[in-house]
Amino acid sequence: MRISVLTLLADSQGTSPVDAYVRDVRAARDQGFSRVWTVQLPREHDVLTTLAVAAREVEGIGLATGVQPVQARHPMVLAQAALTLNLIAGGRSRSASGSPTSSSATACGGSRGTVRSAA
Repeated sequence: MRISVLTLLADSQGTSPVDAYVRDVRAARDQGFSRVWTVQLPREHDVLTTLAVAAREVEGIGLATGVQPVQARHPMVLAQAALTLNLIAGGRSRSASGSPTSSSATACGGSRGTVRSAA
């Protein structure tokens, strides 16, 4: 059975957030997790760059993002960054892009919209 864990970039405990993230990924691998999922929240450093550093530093675990907001970056730029991350990670990364929740969009300076689901 494969088990993943979700973590945040802001959990740095006073050290460099990138170093803390690498430490957390290494600990997750050592505890037997198969993948670490990380979301991009407003006002945090770039998750794709941080995952790229972790991919070079820690082998043997998958790295993934939550939905990357397209309001902050053009989708083509996001796709290029995700491709580069996957090359650095040797195929161990997963990434998605799309519209964030209304609270995230508002925090990024967007307008609060209505979410509708398809039938």
